[in-house]
Amino acid sequence: MEDWLVAHTKPRAEFRTRDVLQRYDGVAVFLPLVSVAHHGRPCTVEPLFPRYLFVRMEPLQAPRDLWQTTPGLLGFVKFGDAFARVSAEVIRMIQEQISAVERRGGLPAHDFQPGETVRIRNGALQGLSAVFEGPLTPSQRVTVLVDFLRKGCRVQIPIEDLEPVSPAPPARRGRRTRGRGRRIRDASTHAT
Repeated sequence: MEDWLVAHTKPRAEFRTRDVLQRYDGVAVFLPLVSVAHHGRPCTVEPLFPRYLFVRMEPLQAPRDLWQTTPGLLGFVKFGDAFARVSAEVIRMIQEQISAVERRGGLPAHDFQPGETVRIRNGALQGLSAVFEGPLTPSQRVTVLVDFLRKGCRVQIPIEDLEPVSPAPPARRGRRTRGRGRRIRDASTHAT
């Protein structure tokens, strides 16, 4: 059998689930991992598809207790009654893409948050400002909202093509009352 099944795990249980599944005879497991850079911290290795891993086995020949005894395993992705299957060709393409990302030093670090204004620094949209939408998980491409001809367009671009736009400092809004409706006098607006 060349196709792979897609296993769904509990949050942050991919490594533990992989380790247990690998102990079964006739079961191959592929957990796509990628190095992720962090500002001011060492790189970490994280799942490329959080909460998912690929398993090569025939589900009808799997041990009966596989689903109940594998920690972190929620089940396998299905479409109706049929297991979702991923071809060996797709798995090989994922492995090649991970190798390419690792040769570039892993996924670049970013601290972008949804709603933050960013500038596109490369490609056909170079120089345009956009609003960062996500994702915040490991990925080479992220979605930004570009105001193009007065119409918001969602565009997916590589994270390394974005740079932060220096935001204006937030307006500081001080307290206006001392509680129970008693106003605070602002020394800058009242002459003494």
